Amino acid sequence: MILSLARLLFVNYKEAAVKRSVTLFAGLALMMPLISGCYAGQDAETKLQTRSGNGYQVSAEGMLIDNATIVAGNKGSNEAAFLGTLYNPTYEPDELLSITATDSEVTLTPEPLELPALGAVTLRSGTETQAALADFEASPGQYVNVTFTFRSAARTEVPVLVVAPYGEYVDAAPEGTDEALKEIIIVEEGSEGSEGETSAESSTE
Repeated sequence: MILSLARLLFVNYKEAAVKRSVTLFAGLALMMPLISGCYAGQDAETKLQTRSGNGYQVSAEGMLIDNATIVAGNKGSNEAAFLGTLYNPTYEPDELLSITATDSEVTLTPEPLELPALGAVTLRSGTETQAALADFEASPGQYVNVTFTFRSAARTEVPVLVVAPYGEYVDAAPEGTDEALKEIIIVEEGSEGSEGETSAESSTE
């Protein structure tokens, strides 16, 4: 009887020790990114860069940049606009101080841009929060290195794809982009369907 009780107590103690070890290791695993971020400081390197939707998703220390894209303006205008959403996953508000692109001047509105705690702000041309690029020479299909500087989060650099102002990017094109150009592109995209409908109507008649 005493021997059985002793064995039972030993087994329970062993199981409890294992559970404590598992919990401890799990806690350390969750804390590692926070620990590394505190150690790395404001200039910590980007931790993750993947495709997300139509743009890039970049995870840095204290900030997440989603669907980063540059929408070009009229051909030869040397203008473009940044399109993307900034997520602040922390419990403290932050600010986007500036955006710089290779050999281009970027005007941020407003400057600095407030990023609320546990909140998100979308940068898009034609809205109250936007980033306009001047002296921009890259063509659609090329990548441009873009650097984001925050007050608290890590300074982050990422190659961003340049796209033409058509399709879903029509409304995100730089202010002043030729509306006629946008309409021509939209008509070209739907021309095949229009021709098909015309042929069908002719055959019906």
